[in-house]
Amino acid sequence: MNAIKKIINGIFRKNGIVSLTTQSSGMIKGWSTYHGKGYKYEYRGLVSLKGFTKEEIEDLAKQFKEAGVIVDRIGSNSIEYTEIN
Repeated sequence: MNAIKKIINGIFRKNGIVSLTTQSSGMIKGWSTYHGKGYKYEYRGLVSLKGFTKEEIEDLAKQFKEAGVIVDRIGSNSIEYTEIN
């Protein structure tokens, strides 16, 4: 795991945020649903958040910035960041 994800995961742990739990449908291959409140890494540089208000997401982005993560965009249910190798 790279250094940026370690920082982000530390912020999530500090705030008591866990990764989303999934349930596979079984009917359609590759289809799954997410339950509860939490986060999920979509791809390099994007973390999706489910069950959070806009204010909570903005607060998390602020914590990312304070920890040295470059935040590119704050969406209504996601945060995009720059991932440096």
